[in-house]
Amino acid sequence: MAEISQGAPPGADKVRESLLASAFDRKDYYEAHQIYKSLNFRLLRQKKFQQLADVLYDGAVQFFHLELDQSGIDLAKLFGDVLDKGDIPVTADSIGKVANLFRLIPAKPENERPHFLNLAVTWSKKRNPETKAGHLALHAAIAQVLFEEEKYDGAVYHYVRALDSVRCLSTLQRMSQVQQSRSSAEKMDVAEDSPLAEDGTDNDDQRLLGLAILDFLTLQRLDLAKQLFVDYVSQHPNPEVRAKCYNFRILAFMSALLSLCAKGDAATAEEYTPIQEAVCDIYSKNARVEKIMTKLGQSYCHFKEASSSPWVGLLSGMFAKDKKDPATGSATDVAATDAKKVDLNADIDFD
Repeated sequence: MAEISQGAPPGADKVRESLLASAFDRKDYYEAHQIYKSLNFRLLRQKKFQQLADVLYDGAVQFFHLELDQSGIDLAKLFGDVLDKGDIPVTADSIGKVANLFRLIPAKPENERPHFLNLAVTWSKKRNPETKAGHLALHAAIAQVLFEEEKYDGAVYHYVRALDSVRCLSTLQRMSQVQQSRSSAEKMDVAEDSPLAEDGTDNDDQRLLGLAILDFLTLQRLDLAKQLFVDYVSQHPNPEVRAKCYNFRILAFMSALLSLCAKGDAATAEEYTPIQEAVCDIYSKNARVEKIMTKLGQSYCHFKEASSSPWVGLLSGMFAKDKKDPATGSATDVAATDAKKVDLNADIDFD
């Protein structure tokens, strides 16, 4: 661990610098924390926002390196607040500081990182209203932190919001490699409320691919959704995926969904409804996925919520995870056989 400076951060007045240095030298970290909070109150009142942001950032980093996480989290939140209140510009430096604090905040308790990130996203949206989900560079920086921590579902989520289909793909590929190297008894590190947490026969990277496609479509980026799908299939190490991707239920239904979204007004509720219900079934009726599928039908195909369809039983049933081929006992083989019987109207070109 790098040596920790015991002095106060630049920008504090001489008296405060001396008090902070003294508190850290005596290892009176409670007093040091209180001095930072006093500085926060005073500099806010004086509207010295950039100076305050620098002070809070340095203090938070120092507390984290001393393993005083609660003090570090408190100053990190104050830092996030002052970014917004001070109308501080979104720059490479400010985004780098946000990403570093995010990295230093412990994953548990689980609400601290999301709270801090919400502050940062709100700040970046106000400075750049054209980026409705937050500044692209901010999401890219957060995604990189999560990728390094092997939290691949979170990394893909933020790479989507960075509009970076290339890094989405590399994350999915890395996730697949890690899956293959781990024993079957181990679980991927995913959030408890993530659709990836459900059991199923699909690979986690394909489930995550489906979520990324849905999110790109929600952001009205059909082009990136299609590009991610095409690149995933064409670059997949499994020759069966490359040659017969429609034998895999998530790939089959994502291909069909992309085709329907591309048709726009020409798509019908009769076409969309079985795809909608099948995708929701794949993700075990996850509320977020259900909401997205309803929204996509309205935004791309311009019809109201689709009604129930008798075809969903056929489409979902043929990919049932407990269905076995009588000859081989393999669920995968029977899915591959049944998929050939259904025209999913998919026109994605893999050449």
